[in-house]
Amino acid sequence: MLKQELSLKQVQRLSPLQIQTIKLIELPVQELEQRIRKELEENPVLDDSAPAEKEDGDDQQPQEISLSELKDDDSIPDYRLRVNNYGKDERPQYNTFSVKESFTQSLMEQLGFRNLSEHEHDVAAFIIGSLDDDGYLRRDIGSLVDDLAFRMNITTDEEEVERLLRIIQDFEPSGVGARDLRECLLIQLKALKQSEDVVNAERILTDWFHEFSTKHFQKIMMKLGLSEKEMKAAMARIVKLNPSPGGQIDDSYNDQAQQIVPDFILDIENGELLVKGMHISPYDHGNLFNQDPMRVRRLLAHKSEIRRLHQQCKLQGYTLVPLSLYFKHGRVKMEVGLCKGKKLYDKRADAAQRDAKRSIDRAMKSNGKYYW
Repeated sequence: MLKQELSLKQVQRLSPLQIQTIKLIELPVQELEQRIRKELEENPVLDDSAPAEKEDGDDQQPQEISLSELKDDDSIPDYRLRVNNYGKDERPQYNTFSVKESFTQSLMEQLGFRNLSEHEHDVAAFIIGSLDDDGYLRRDIGSLVDDLAFRMNITTDEEEVERLLRIIQDFEPSGVGARDLRECLLIQLKALKQSEDVVNAERILTDWFHEFSTKHFQKIMMKLGLSEKEMKAAMARIVKLNPSPGGQIDDSYNDQAQQIVPDFILDIENGELLVKGMHISPYDHGNLFNQDPMRVRRLLAHKSEIRRLHQQCKLQGYTLVPLSLYFKHGRVKMEVGLCKGKKLYDKRADAAQRDAKRSIDRAMKSNGKYYW
């Protein structure tokens, strides 16, 4: 009857050269010298004489050596520069931030490409500094002329300020430097290709802006002789315009660079829900044995709930966020929420465009009828 067996053996085999080396090492000094003499007598190729020294007059030929063959004494092998001791768990990712170009910096950079004198450049820079966060010039031209004279010691007139303001209105983003919403929308329309719907939109905003703002769309159609299709196409163009051009480029670090630093964080370790970094002031009348105010605290929760939260955080990319603290029956309770961050994009411009579209859609689509 056949049987299968699995065995593991460790066998050490020595080569003939290793065996001869071991035997020579074990020999005493006298026997080793006799063995060397015997080998020299039997083998005529071997020679125990010292190598002949070169004469002083012999020139040594230079050798070509590649720099790639030379290594520093302190060179570190490549395998020691690689780290392969990470486990299966995801490595912590640290949030970094980059500061984008601000709204004012963008306009000043575009101003530098214009062929202006030093006096005109200073006046235009003052106008740019007078714009608000939405990109509007909320001040009248006369007050700008007075401020330039008293604060900057620059003498100018309203005509020059108007001319430089029109230059700034050509900058990107389109619509910047406008003094009201109507002018802002018209600047953006003039920068577009002059198609039929764009021309109709300009006529609506130029001649019938009051009726447009009061949602009398039927009156506008009658006065301009527009069909319902042409009116909808013109309104679609207006909806896509940005009423807050300055919101496309942030003028502060609030949206682009500033990171939200929580007061404390929640973490799950070894099946326990822990609170880290929460500061609770110690008892004023205590002693040296008071607890550390920043110590890690454990929240009481069911194991099944902790397991569910841990699974959602690990697999679905959610984050545990503390929402509130309150007292209940003499105990401190914490409300915990799961959140997921949005992708980085220009939220302010999207919100402004969404609000404008919602306002116009609400006005045009009231039960499928227009306002009279």
